[in-house]
Amino acid sequence: MKQGIVFVFMCCFGCASTPRVQQKTVGAIEDGQTAHQMKEALSRYWPLHIGHQWTYELDGHGQASPATRVVEIVAEDKGFFVDASGGRLQVRPDGIFDGHRFLIQTPLQKGHRWKSVVGLHATEIYEIVDTHATVVTPAGQFEDCLHIRGTQKQEGRAPGQVVELEMNWYYAKDVGLIKMRSQAHIKDQALPGLSQTLLRYNLKDAS
Repeated sequence: MKQGIVFVFMCCFGCASTPRVQQKTVGAIEDGQTAHQMKEALSRYWPLHIGHQWTYELDGHGQASPATRVVEIVAEDKGFFVDASGGRLQVRPDGIFDGHRFLIQTPLQKGHRWKSVVGLHATEIYEIVDTHATVVTPAGQFEDCLHIRGTQKQEGRAPGQVVELEMNWYYAKDVGLIKMRSQAHIKDQALPGLSQTLLRYNLKDAS
């Protein structure tokens, strides 16, 4: 099954029916680093090049058994790398941008927070939780991973009910997105959602 680079994010966070509002929050160039150096540092967490391919195991949302998702970059358009399903990503000096939001934003420091307004009453909040996480996947064990958490509050089905959606992404240097998991919080109850774990990857020589 081939899906977009940010398919899981869009399903869990980006399905607001309200129009998108232009995001004004921008990242910062870290002290002593040029814009080129920042783009190089960001590219290590999500190396983008035509032909790069990642295969994930997808589980959750009531599936009887895990499915396989393949993400492959097939084109470059106006500074964005485009995957086979139309997902778009651009590496900027201040972060990695999908056309609507920054999925990663500088400075790459634990505790850094930013937000994205995706609708008239929908705001996504992001935070860098860790820059040295250890993550084990079928593709191997990865050290010094970037862990980013995103949350968004929505109205629940019951009157006055508030549901907080939570997403956690893990990025390994020189590999990209290696793990994602989601859950919903309703009062004191946590409901598991979707998980996506790297099975294998094939990064072409970009030289």
